[in-house]
Amino acid sequence: MFTNWSELWLSDEFQTWSIENDLDVTAPVLMVQGDRDEYGTLGQLDALQRVLHGPVRRLVPEGVDHYPHLVCPDLVIDAITTFLAEHASGLPATGGAR
Repeated sequence: MFTNWSELWLSDEFQTWSIENDLDVTAPVLMVQGDRDEYGTLGQLDALQRVLHGPVRRLVPEGVDHYPHLVCPDLVIDAITTFLAEHASGLPATGGAR
């Protein structure tokens, strides 16, 4: 399965493909990616931020790879809790449940 997926994404047909023009997202978005993610680049976050139409917040922990939720779970949980409290009605602004 991985081989099929990677061959598709590395094929000539996908070299110019982009989802940017097809996104119509107005909901709040929290983007979380380590600055040393071996599978993605911060350029991907930049591209998303340019085309999203709602509130966007980025969490980019330094020195963290593809798994911020495992490397710095407290940071990620706090960011999610705060983000939800700011954008979802009925949630407390601080001290969310874990």
